[in-house]
Amino acid sequence: MVSVLLHGSKSIALNYLSVTLAQTQISVESMSMNASRKSIKPLHQTISDIAKWYDTPLGESLLAAQQQVLNEELSCLFGYHLMQLSVLPYNRLSESSRINHCFSLSPAIVQSPKASSNLCDVQGLAEMDSLPLPNESIDVTLLHHVLDFSDNPQQVLKEAARVTVPRGHIVIFAFNPVSVMGLVQLMAQFGGKPIWHRRALRLGRLKDWLEFLDFTCQNVRYLSHNYPLGASRWSSKKGLGKMQFKSTLPFGSTYCVVARKDKAGLTPLKPAWESTRFLNTAPLPKRSMTARSGESALILPLRRRNKTK
Repeated sequence: MVSVLLHGSKSIALNYLSVTLAQTQISVESMSMNASRKSIKPLHQTISDIAKWYDTPLGESLLAAQQQVLNEELSCLFGYHLMQLSVLPYNRLSESSRINHCFSLSPAIVQSPKASSNLCDVQGLAEMDSLPLPNESIDVTLLHHVLDFSDNPQQVLKEAARVTVPRGHIVIFAFNPVSVMGLVQLMAQFGGKPIWHRRALRLGRLKDWLEFLDFTCQNVRYLSHNYPLGASRWSSKKGLGKMQFKSTLPFGSTYCVVARKDKAGLTPLKPAWESTRFLNTAPLPKRSMTARSGESALILPLRRRNKTK
């Protein structure tokens, strides 16, 4: 009886928390968007400072959780080409992918202060909203927080959709505004750290953008439900850093979206006149001019006589 009451109170508390956060979802997004519109800078100016934040203990734990989720998602995606657009261009996030050709593009050259085994050189410099790639040439496109720190996220997503082949996939990592980290951003964005000067991309808005671009959302996973504490002593003493929740609870600091492009590809068909069969007809007799009368005479094809013994 006591266990039933405890289980019921736990479910009621979770339902109350979900309703409370859902009610504040629109207000948090609007406040963050209004403040971020004035402070968002081009990514090539802030990508170095953002990469430094990922070298902190909090950034490393967040990246480790994202890498684990990404490895599980990439194990089910196949193709010939994989493109990585990330705020960490020196980090090979797609190392576990089965795709042979994996490359990364970045708007600026970033040097990592910490050496790692999965470091890679940036294979190209390009603007995220104007990719120098042909249409429908990439099988898997990875967008790692580039929509959060872009001054034009819709154009960046449109370019990623343009270069993705039909039946290809887009994997998106973004910060969740409906989380504890999203609430902290409301106050921290007035500071000077670029990691807090980002857009609040709600999952519903991102799904609308993907649906407009002929994408179908296949899977959504939430991660990093622990509080964004920079001091490791708090996370170790209070046990907040070890709190694990189900990935389906929509309160994680970040979320991962896997979408598939359902636009039908064009199959070249043969013209109708090439498939038309004509009946076999006998050749017309030829005419030649005789030397005497100058009149034309018919020249019929000779038939071979069968030799008789």
